[in-house]
Amino acid sequence: MTGNTRLYKGISIDKVRNALGYDPSNGILIWKISPSNRVKIGTRAGKLGAFGYRIIGV
Repeated sequence: MTGNTRLYKGISIDKVRNALGYDPSNGILIWKISPSNRVKIGTRAGKLGAFGYRIIGV
């Protein structure tokens, strides 16, 4: 990968499950916690990257 992409090995599935909720009716991931002051619980997780993919930092 190129650019400023940061990859972290070893993130646990429990951490992901505690941080994010999934709505199977529309495929959207929402925050169950507030990872920063600018992110509210219940909002859609992530941002759109340059190629149209959603990027989520946990």
